[in-house]
Amino acid sequence: MNRFVTLALVCTVALSGASHAFGQEEKPSAAEITKLLPGKWVSKVNTPKVSGKLESAFVEDGTYTLKGNLKKGDKEITIDEAGTWRLTENLLVLTPKNPPDGSPKTKELTIGEISDTTFKMKDKQQQVESSWTRVKE
Repeated sequence: MNRFVTLALVCTVALSGASHAFGQEEKPSAAEITKLLPGKWVSKVNTPKVSGKLESAFVEDGTYTLKGNLKKGDKEITIDEAGTWRLTENLLVLTPKNPPDGSPKTKELTIGEISDTTFKMKDKQQQVESSWTRVKE
């Protein structure tokens, strides 16, 4: 299940139409990420192995939630994770409250781009890129 949560968080639509590769753009500062990250975000997962939709919420107090439903073959996977987040430069570190057995205690994600409406990140361990869109409230 742990791999699904990590995969779910970062395994989304590949960067399509990008004029440059991930990591080659000017990296956003921790201050910029801290200002723009809080809010609700959605990502659609559509890979050959996993599909579904994820919703995340980052709160200014340093907490987050990640929820969604994924499908791998005939198997349905429900994601319901909560924890804390912090930044080190442009590295987003997630610490789930109750990680499943065998899963890492933290997840490290590099923020490559962020704006008021979208952000892109890459899982440091699995090197998988993802794109997220802000949910309008």
